[in-house]
Amino acid sequence: MRHHKLSHLRILGPLLALAVCGGLLSGCAEEPPPEFEEAVSLYHRNQLGQALPLFKAAAEKGKDAESFAYLAETYRRLNETDKAVAAAKEALELDECNSFAHAVLAAAYNPMYGTWGESDPDSTWQHLMKAVECDSTDGDAWSWIWTQAIRRGDRAMERRALHRMVNTGFLTPPLLSFNRWLLRNLPEDALFVTNGDWDTYPSAALQLIEGFRPDVAIVNRSLLNIPWYAEYLKERYSLPLPFSDEEIAYLEPRKDADGRVLLVSDQLLEGWAEMRRNGDLMRPIAVSVTVSRPSLMDDVQERLQYAGSFWLWRPDPVESPIDTALVRQSLTDVNADDFAGPFYSELDRSPVRRTVSNRLVDNLMAAGLRYADALIKAGKTDEALRILAWTDEFQAKTDWDSELSKGIARLKEAAADATK
Repeated sequence: MRHHKLSHLRILGPLLALAVCGGLLSGCAEEPPPEFEEAVSLYHRNQLGQALPLFKAAAEKGKDAESFAYLAETYRRLNETDKAVAAAKEALELDECNSFAHAVLAAAYNPMYGTWGESDPDSTWQHLMKAVECDSTDGDAWSWIWTQAIRRGDRAMERRALHRMVNTGFLTPPLLSFNRWLLRNLPEDALFVTNGDWDTYPSAALQLIEGFRPDVAIVNRSLLNIPWYAEYLKERYSLPLPFSDEEIAYLEPRKDADGRVLLVSDQLLEGWAEMRRNGDLMRPIAVSVTVSRPSLMDDVQERLQYAGSFWLWRPDPVESPIDTALVRQSLTDVNADDFAGPFYSELDRSPVRRTVSNRLVDNLMAAGLRYADALIKAGKTDEALRILAWTDEFQAKTDWDSELSKGIARLKEAAADATK
């Protein structure tokens, strides 16, 4: 667990804490100044530019490790890596076992996160190991360890990281429920393309810990731009690749005939689609609804059919944009109670995840609304009204985007008009 000298002193009382810090022990820090609390609040709302001067003031006044660690991470997220590293090292001068500061240094040294001149994957690993040694509940560190363990071929640490993310509550129950929903109705042996953190870590954890949908090959689109990740997918899921190992090692972003930049991940997805068309890939291709559909290549987009929790890639251009049978199946037995509560943990230091995670539940609401719309157009208004009643119940129990209420009202009006 994290070593906080100050938290232990609070138990003894302020007078004893003052006496101890006055001369018996070194390295004690004072309470963070008032600016710190306001800065953390801004940071959690991803207002980093406004939080930065307050963290600087807090660090200068309080000389406490946590203020310096937050200052370091704010600098890092603002792409001021040299300042981030300096502030993190200052935090470690005050508390050599400050997990947050070690995690900041791990991210700063990680070549995956930028082009800093002193990037070094071994330094990243050392600081991550130190972070979880100091605080075994540090979910941010465990999430980065999972990725680095894959790169290093350390399957035991890969599994341990997933277990720790679940056992500490870093992956919250609503978030795990959402990922069960993503995986549940995928075609057997699907190649499942995910977008980022919250449709990848939890899905991988469910496969490992619950044995849930182990047949699915989870393919993170961002990591797919890194050669060693493609090799991992080949070994982990016996997934055939569209290029040789040597070709993948030298793949680089390129422009297509229309001048659009195709990332390495785009080229691999395009290659898998071609293999599927030719019968060289037996796995159906599905794209998570968390992936921005317009960001995909045109050839892939025009063959995607909406299925509720995913888009299913078809070998030929689709006649209907929605597979109503699959959408209905995705909504069957969905319990709103499973999705109630925050999708992020209070242990999570990512301001991005804190500000966007709860919006994941909107995907279920959107599935209900799209299905109701298709039913109304097909003249099945009674069934559409039942689905809209379900959305009412669902929205009453979950933190959904209030803008969706306009869609609900519009569809209810359309259903009423259709019954006249």
